[in-house]
Amino acid sequence: MLSASRRSRVLFAELVATLLVVQAVIVSSAGSATAATNTAVDFGSVLMTTDPFAIGIGSSTYGATPLSSGAQNDVERRLDARYVRVPVGIRDGQVASSAYGSGLRNVVPLVNTYRSWGFRVLAVIGGRTNDFDVQPGDATRIITALGLDGIDYSAPNEPNNMGLSVWSEIEVARMIVSEGRAIDPNFRLLGPVWSYYDRNEIGTFARHMGSSLGGVDYHHYGMGHVSLSTADVLARTPDRGREVAEMRGDLGAAGLSRTVVVDEVNLSWRYDDGTPTSDGGDGSGRNNRFFTAINTVFVASVCGHVLQQGGRCLPYATQNGPLGMTVEAGQVNPDHRPDSSPMPGYWGIAAWTGAGLWPHMKDTFYRTSSPDPSVEVFAVSNEAGGANLVVINKSEWNGKQVSVGLTGAAAGSFRLYQSNPRAQYDAPALTGSGGFADSIDIWAPAMTVSVAVLSPGGAAPSTYRIAAGDGSVPGYGAPGDLVAGGTAAANPGTTVPPAGVPAELFSTERWGRQTYTLPVPPGRSVRLGLLFAERYPPAQQDGARRFNVTINGVRWITELDIWARQGRTTSGSVLVSTVVAPADGVVRIELTDGSAGAPTINGILIDPE
Repeated sequence: MLSASRRSRVLFAELVATLLVVQAVIVSSAGSATAATNTAVDFGSVLMTTDPFAIGIGSSTYGATPLSSGAQNDVERRLDARYVRVPVGIRDGQVASSAYGSGLRNVVPLVNTYRSWGFRVLAVIGGRTNDFDVQPGDATRIITALGLDGIDYSAPNEPNNMGLSVWSEIEVARMIVSEGRAIDPNFRLLGPVWSYYDRNEIGTFARHMGSSLGGVDYHHYGMGHVSLSTADVLARTPDRGREVAEMRGDLGAAGLSRTVVVDEVNLSWRYDDGTPTSDGGDGSGRNNRFFTAINTVFVASVCGHVLQQGGRCLPYATQNGPLGMTVEAGQVNPDHRPDSSPMPGYWGIAAWTGAGLWPHMKDTFYRTSSPDPSVEVFAVSNEAGGANLVVINKSEWNGKQVSVGLTGAAAGSFRLYQSNPRAQYDAPALTGSGGFADSIDIWAPAMTVSVAVLSPGGAAPSTYRIAAGDGSVPGYGAPGDLVAGGTAAANPGTTVPPAGVPAELFSTERWGRQTYTLPVPPGRSVRLGLLFAERYPPAQQDGARRFNVTINGVRWITELDIWARQGRTTSGSVLVSTVVAPADGVVRIELTDGSAGAPTINGILIDPE
């Protein structure tokens, strides 16, 4: 990284009020009642074949890591960015982080943690006192300590920022390759890790490395030396894809590895980049756009263009103040977010990884088109056997009615998730679902990322059996991406269950404020049952737990006291209501705080009327 200074999921109950203003309107039809941007996806035309490891993140080794913080461990693992850049060098005689000021003196456990998750690691070999002063024998020690399984190695970081030429980088890279091939004759190295895209310098490195080249590796920030307007920096995101295509063409023509890694991507390489207040600066030239939906859109767009041209995209970084994808303790934090919680850029990566909300991208990008440069549509296969449509509205002020024509796709069902520019730290919300045939129409508010998850065949279900705290109950599933908020917990004891409900359903619960978003065919009347039992001893007294239940925005139960309602016993109950699914095809159930204790629930039943 250049000289940048050291720099859950929020409950849908808090998000719904805002979403009412910018609510996505979804229609499964061939047309729209309003003028639309007519985009297209051709599932019969493959644009690029890649793999799920093409999307990743840089582990800056500043701040918290999965080794030092349980919260950081959880948020990184949930993001599921499977290609992780780690700076590695010899410091104080150990295989340590080579990032200046990192303080991580043993990087081997961190690398092993990422590999234990099934991720691939890009180890950037650095020097003893700076990025470049790699000494003879250092690469041998690093490669021996980290091994070759699940790891790619790259040349020293950003030599051009130290006033060094590409020839200096080639010299050190050849020394690393020599030591690597003494361990494995097939060892290859990426590089030159240039701090910006320079076709000539990167090409020179590649040609002189020849058969020892593992691929090219460079950085590309949106701005830094000169602050750009938001419209300007977002208009340039397609350039990243064109550069990847250009470089892959050069490498292929030379008979070299066509791997292209853009391993540092972000809005700017520094927080203090001279941004004026008119573009999100704070009056002293600092770029507060890092803390807005602009960075969600920027990261999602850049990675989309890099990925669909066959490149690998690794935004910078896990933590590093405003440049981090998660909040770093003690750094600039104008909105007072919790340590290790997602920053807006995190959700830009999630557009491709799913972050546990929807299926991770798989390996096939399909050809798309859009006549409006402010509306981008990407289509990629997903790991659930369907496809994800990523629709990005880069306009700062104008919402767009986007009609996505689908060619070569069998009819099926879809779920739509959208980011919220007014709640930029929050997980994208499930805003609609339904069936599709030859098109999907989406209202995309200004500065948003929408992900439509397409599943072949069928339509939204009318029947659900959900174990709120444990998905292992026979006949019941875990809530997965259908719930936001709450914490699963075990509660020992016994419960007399309602008829037809297994007793083990009540041995776990989900407590805390939580919202369920359940796709149901629009207009369908269903019987909704909510299952409760009070198994928590401190709440087994009148008034100890009182909370509220809202269905589709209407308060259903106020101050629910499970213990009192069940006659001061631990027996289970099912509270039933008839619900008609609204036009967006989503039944929303919200459990919110009342006058005492925290909300809790054991399970949910939905059956067609």
